[in-house]
Amino acid sequence: MTVPVIFGISGTKLLQEEIDLFSEHQVTGFILFSRNVESKKQIVELTTALKGLYPEREIPIFVDQEGG
Repeated sequence: MTVPVIFGISGTKLLQEEIDLFSEHQVTGFILFSRNVESKKQIVELTTALKGLYPEREIPIFVDQEGG
């Protein structure tokens, strides 16, 4: 049985430790917070990298809007 798990990441880019973790454990999706957003170009690169972790399937990426 697969348990749906949504993960956040620590900063504006994927760290190698995060890549290793997500390669070892399949996640359902990701959630981005203000700490993950720097610019439009950066967010495009980040979401592309996140989707690239699981090229065989769609991976939802959510955005936390709490607080504005």
